[in-house]
Amino acid sequence: MHHLTEANINLKYKLMKKRFLIILSIFLFSISLYAQDTHEPKKHGKIGFTYASYGQNDVFRDEKVAGAPSYKGDDFYTLGITYIHPLLNSIDLEMGMEYSKHTILVSPNLPSGSVGAPQRAEFSLINIPVALRVNLFKYFFVNAGVFLDIDRMSDGPIESQKGIGGLIGVGLKYDFDVGVSVFVNPYAKLHSLFQFSPIDNHQQIRESGVRVGLTYDLGGRKVKYEIAK
Repeated sequence: MHHLTEANINLKYKLMKKRFLIILSIFLFSISLYAQDTHEPKKHGKIGFTYASYGQNDVFRDEKVAGAPSYKGDDFYTLGITYIHPLLNSIDLEMGMEYSKHTILVSPNLPSGSVGAPQRAEFSLINIPVALRVNLFKYFFVNAGVFLDIDRMSDGPIESQKGIGGLIGVGLKYDFDVGVSVFVNPYAKLHSLFQFSPIDNHQQIRESGVRVGLTYDLGGRKVKYEIAK
């Protein structure tokens, strides 16, 4: 029964990865078709800062390793710099750099009847995201893309996350007349979908949270002055 449970967990992770890749591929393909729009692009981009947390982080493998400790996400936060470049009337390109700090609980694999408290462990990641944002109506958007993971772990609690990850999310935004914009962006990320490490059955981080951002339009103020007749 124990092995059946582990098999079900492994199958769940594999299906989750496949579904994530399928959804991400469909979304990006749909955007590429939509990008045939001939509307003139806007002239100015936006630059700003982001903060993400308020979610879950988890460490998993496709297949469980006998005798290996178990991992459970405890907390994380991400600080970032973002640049939003308008491509078409309703499509923007999002680029930037993010620093993440993750905390996990590591539980040793002890013999039956033994008691051992999980240990807290920390590691940090740097990633460079490139995503497309499709603006829907005035206040909503959806975004999806990939990111380059550059981990800072020399001897961290989990295996290297260096590689290409994927992200997808939805968002709510508001643009003020003075050129300042704010947004809230619930998202999901899978790190190291395509890893640079030769390790088979490597560990991966699954992350979901809420990203909030404050940006400034590089075109300056948007206030329109009316000339009195």
